[in-house]
Amino acid sequence: MQILLHGRAGALIMFHDYNIRPEYHIVEEVAEAIAVADSLSVFRRRNDRNDTHVREILASYEYNPI
Repeated sequence: MQILLHGRAGALIMFHDYNIRPEYHIVEEVAEAIAVADSLSVFRRRNDRNDTHVREILASYEYNPI
């Protein structure tokens, strides 16, 4: 999630085993899926993302990492 706040516009975010880890699916609230290959999913931050919401998501996992 930090990449969504600090990465360059258009930065790609990749998740291995995304499709079998529902706890990762929260990223869909702030990023869009652009490609899938086997168990690897690639996302790009949404243009309409809300940085406050991204920080809230980060805070909710601060002491309870996935």
